[in-house]
Amino acid sequence: TLKSRVYDRLIRSILQLQVKQPEHSEYLSYYYKCTRNMICAQSLIRFASRTAGLEIAERTMAIAAKYQFTDICVTLSRMLSETAAVQGHKRKFEQYRDLTLKYLEILHAEYQSDFLLDQFLLTSNLSTITIQSQVKQGKVALEEISKYESIFHTHTLKLNKFRIQIALYEVQEERDQFLSACNEAINYLESNPHLSQPARLGEFRLRKLMMLLMTQNIEEAYITGESVFNSFRSGGNNWYVSLYFSAVACLRFGDFSKAKEYHSLAVGHRQYPLQVEATHETWKIIHAYITLADLLMISDNQRTFPREQDFNVQEFIASVPEESKKKKVANVVILISHVCFLILNKDFAGVETRIDYIKVYVSRYMREKQYNRVRTFLRMLQNFSKLSFDTNAIKKENAGLYKTLKSTKHMHTTVTMCEFIQFETLYEALLAFLEKYELELDQL
Repeated sequence: TLKSRVYDRLIRSILQLQVKQPEHSEYLSYYYKCTRNMICAQSLIRFASRTAGLEIAERTMAIAAKYQFTDICVTLSRMLSETAAVQGHKRKFEQYRDLTLKYLEILHAEYQSDFLLDQFLLTSNLSTITIQSQVKQGKVALEEISKYESIFHTHTLKLNKFRIQIALYEVQEERDQFLSACNEAINYLESNPHLSQPARLGEFRLRKLMMLLMTQNIEEAYITGESVFNSFRSGGNNWYVSLYFSAVACLRFGDFSKAKEYHSLAVGHRQYPLQVEATHETWKIIHAYITLADLLMISDNQRTFPREQDFNVQEFIASVPEESKKKKVANVVILISHVCFLILNKDFAGVETRIDYIKVYVSRYMREKQYNRVRTFLRMLQNFSKLSFDTNAIKKENAGLYKTLKSTKHMHTTVTMCEFIQFETLYEALLAFLEKYELELDQL
């Protein structure tokens, strides 16, 4: 009995939610109102208060049509046509009958576009399907969704067209077209505020931010970052994902203070303890690179090692990541930071051990061409221990590799996510640290 009463109270409270602006978007606010009114109209008509139900249905129909709530329009137009028939209004019956058929056709098109998009995205995640098959399926889906959109021009169909375009361009590695489609979607939503929601804007802004990082458009990614996570509900999964990429953009741009702000915002949120372990790990890595920037004196804080107390370096170094092909990019980020911390700790034996581990890891998981830049930097790190941390010898031996590294600075691959701090910046900062250490030894 108690369970039943709680359930009934919950249902009643849902029908009394205060979904209002500015906390909620105009689009979401009116969708809730139309849904609630539709239930009220149905209930009144079912309980023999047809006149009152009709008035609510007609008012709600006008709002639902303005905001293109096709599913609600189908139900309301059918309800109105039935009521017109009962009341003997032939003209109104025909009007609402035609509207019902029209909205049914639109709803079918919208559902079909949803199915085509979902099927393409699900298939793209399968390791057994070839790129050619994905592209072929994507082009068929895009053609069909575009055909529906050209006929009906509804909000849902436009969004699904943008989504399938972006997904297809990603598979085809057509990055300029990818960014153009994101910008077109963002412009469409911004120019139609009554149809827009922050989360929908955030969806396309996040895709754009990730591609900007991948294509090394670091300054634009840095500028875009804050608008991305502010599009999502604070503390939600999408908010954490977008805040993470915004923090990466700050690290890459060199604004370590802003990255620190984002880190504090993430780990200080009341929802942080409830996040999955993978989220905790990513923010620990972000914190590691903020600390690394401080210790290498490439951040604007210019703090030195003894004063850095909010990050347990020894515990982080001891946590060798579990070998996994799925996590190979994240693992390389961790292993590179380990080498840097060990050098800063003057644990040169530990550096040699960790580099031997990296050599095995890279040979096993990172043979593809897209990892050339990472492999080049790791070879440069290997020469640190190979040449007994002699800075002059390291510079001479790495001269050719450093030139190769600089030539790949604008390389466009997902592997650029390995660089939380630009490799060139890390390399020069490590050399500067060792040179300072050599001077200290000479003065003893």
